[in-house]
Amino acid sequence: MDIYQKYLEYISNQNERITVEDFLKKWKPTGEKILNELVSNKLITVDENNTIHLTDIGKVAKTI
Repeated sequence: MDIYQKYLEYISNQNERITVEDFLKKWKPTGEKILNELVSNKLITVDENNTIHLTDIGKVAKTI
């Protein structure tokens, strides 16, 4: 999971919730692809407000 480490750190270390829009701005031009990979690998979820949340798997992967 090393390849996702910096993205998971970014999501978890923010004082406020990260939205999909925030993530895409931060990680241009590959943000959409990375976001899709994180979701498909069940490391994050996106709620109805487009806020990104680490899953339990994502929390563990962040520490590896």
